[in-house]
Amino acid sequence: MDINKTLGHYISKNMHQERPESDCPSLATLSKFMDGKLKGRERMQVISHLNSCHDCYQSFSEAAFIQEELETNRDSQITSETGHFQNPIRIIKQLQNISNKYTFSVPAIVVVLLVVIWLSIPFHPPGISSMMTSLTHTSNIHQLNRSSEFPGSYSHTFGFYDGLSLERAAIRLGILLFSLEVTIKAHDKGKSLNQLEPLISLVRSLENSEPIAQRFNKILLRIGQGDFPDSIAENAEQLEALLAKKEVVFYLNFGQWLQAVKLAASQQNADFFDPKVVDFYYDSALKKQMPQGVIDSLRKILLLSQTGFGNKKDFNKIEQTVNEIFRILL
Repeated sequence: MDINKTLGHYISKNMHQERPESDCPSLATLSKFMDGKLKGRERMQVISHLNSCHDCYQSFSEAAFIQEELETNRDSQITSETGHFQNPIRIIKQLQNISNKYTFSVPAIVVVLLVVIWLSIPFHPPGISSMMTSLTHTSNIHQLNRSSEFPGSYSHTFGFYDGLSLERAAIRLGILLFSLEVTIKAHDKGKSLNQLEPLISLVRSLENSEPIAQRFNKILLRIGQGDFPDSIAENAEQLEALLAKKEVVFYLNFGQWLQAVKLAASQQNADFFDPKVVDFYYDSALKKQMPQGVIDSLRKILLLSQTGFGNKKDFNKIEQTVNEIFRILL
């Protein structure tokens, strides 16, 4: 049975009963609020509305109760590794049983169903292209370029890979890849070459990586002649595929994201900090038993992404926090 069709049929059967209220947030918005997807002004608008609208508060309260009931049932739990519900079809049956036991409004049921659907979709962290789009939406590429250096006090360690774990190598590659994407888009020849040389050496330290190293070497030669590619996203994807086979692709993505976080903080770009993404890396760090200092630092970033940024000091805290992660991991 197709899970998406089943969920879609159940939700569409009930959706038409919703009473339209122009001033009220949509059921999809309420569902995103429950799932922690809203942030900043959107989140505060929903909170303010719930404080003043009895109907929406009732729907939200009922939805929260239904979700709590579902979570007490084993069949409704999310698996620790995949982020998928073990059996979404059973969740619908559980939802029907709960609806028979208690009396709920249709909007409340629909809100929970939307949460179920979103949580049933595998989560993938954003890649280079999407993070760059988010950063350049509010910042000039040349402003980003000024902050795109690899963490300075650690750059001297490149070239000495004996004893460097595969996980740390992947994190360093991720940092370099994202920094390189910025410098290339800024057409900064000097910085791009400085990023490429250690990146190629680090790629070559991996087994079965020579074809990828050669591709980056061609980019180095092009840039040396003043010819800049539009992006290195395709090359990054090939490197991701290689590291996926070695089961360390998470660390590559983590390095890219950390560097993007630092750049976003340097530009005071609050829109970049999606609580869902931060929570993914925080939860992953817990599961992978990363150093406690890394976990504590990610918790600080998560808290700020959920509560919002008050002033420049909050962004400075993010930069300091990322630097602490670099100090621990690099």
